[in-house]
Amino acid sequence: MSRRRPTRRSHKQADSFYTSPAWRALMARIKRKRPDRCEQCGRSGTRLFGDHVVELKDGGAPLNENNIKLLCGSCHTAKTYRAKLRRWSVSLPPPINEAP
Repeated sequence: MSRRRPTRRSHKQADSFYTSPAWRALMARIKRKRPDRCEQCGRSGTRLFGDHVVELKDGGAPLNENNIKLLCGSCHTAKTYRAKLRRWSVSLPPPINEAP
């Protein structure tokens, strides 16, 4: 009996909003104004993601600079995970770098 190779997962496809000219222009403007480092942990020299402080699913403003933080991949993943858990009403302690 031959062993099956595991199926490779496809990459997550970005919501069309994040490929729109308006989002790209906003991100370019923010990246010109702000330091080239994660606004959560301070990490530099890595890809930065534009993260909605108040997520769109939670009613956050989509194109308001004040609702966007530049986060490294690790901080973005952790923040998004915490937001999902909050929506699912799961109680978690606050993250280390975030004020209570």
